[in-house]
Amino acid sequence: MKMFIVLVLLFTAVQFRDDISNLLNPPPDLSSFRGEVVLYSTTWCGYCKKARSLLQNSGVSFIEKDIEKSDSAAAEFQQLGGRGVPLVTINGAVLKGYDRSRILDLITAEL
Repeated sequence: MKMFIVLVLLFTAVQFRDDISNLLNPPPDLSSFRGEVVLYSTTWCGYCKKARSLLQNSGVSFIEKDIEKSDSAAAEFQQLGGRGVPLVTINGAVLKGYDRSRILDLITAEL
């Protein structure tokens, strides 16, 4: 029984590691950032949700483009070499996938 509880706790910690990380190490206030951030996403993507949340919680203004609902967004996504979502552009720099520290690093480098 103890092993089961440990496994459940471990599984829960893995599933919510970003939320736990945000509680222990909240994202910095980056509301002074005035560059252009575009998030190419879909509604069903969990990592898109995490990227969206990170940007919102950091105070970063961004444009979100759903590649399944907009043909022009899908074309831009393809032109940027996108294969999977999320794809984030920060002042022209392309970041494929969700990487919390890299997103924050690219934004803070522009401040």
